[in-house]
Amino acid sequence: MSEGRIRVFIAEGSSVFGRGLSSCLAESPDLAVVGQVRAGAGLPGLLEAGQFDVMLLDATLSGLEGFALVQQIRESCPGVPILLVGVTADVRWLLRGIRTGAAGVISREAPPEEFCAAVRRVHSGHLYIAEHLAEKLVLFYQRNEGEPLEERLSPREFEVMKHLSAGLKLSEIARKLNISHQTVTTHRRHILEKTGLRTTAEIIRYGILNGLGQPQDERPGA
Repeated sequence: MSEGRIRVFIAEGSSVFGRGLSSCLAESPDLAVVGQVRAGAGLPGLLEAGQFDVMLLDATLSGLEGFALVQQIRESCPGVPILLVGVTADVRWLLRGIRTGAAGVISREAPPEEFCAAVRRVHSGHLYIAEHLAEKLVLFYQRNEGEPLEERLSPREFEVMKHLSAGLKLSEIARKLNISHQTVTTHRRHILEKTGLRTTAEIIRYGILNGLGQPQDERPGA
């Protein structure tokens, strides 16, 4: 029975970790795991608003790049807080996650009690920022005069910027992302406007200097 308990849905690529996490959460009398899935791209279609209160989402689920999956889930289940779970949790990942719509990020290495506390906090309407990340967040802004240029972009624009940085042509990006050539062109224009870069060559140069142009770049803006 989950009546009166916070209903948690787990989308986790590792069945072993997912089962362990589910067992840990189930030990708390105020939490109940009501669903679990390992799917990536098809996940939004499996969800129904009102069926759960908080989602724990593996940030590395295959099928969608970056944080685009967060946006799709929020469209399917508006108002449901999403906690991103990853191998590590750093400041830039936190910033990009929150800007995409996540309610916080948490490391897989976090102890069970931290997962429980994080679920309760986002369920109450607050962002979850681990203590060690809160300290690093302050240091991050103290040490950086401005935010990284790519932090100004939407998730899709960031994807396009990564592919441009890797040297892909607009037509190649369109095929890779399954969008029209015109849409890619529009994203490129927005990237130039938001970052202040002037040409594709400058995007490539910036990407090389900041590690954005790696073909298998899995980092979520972090």
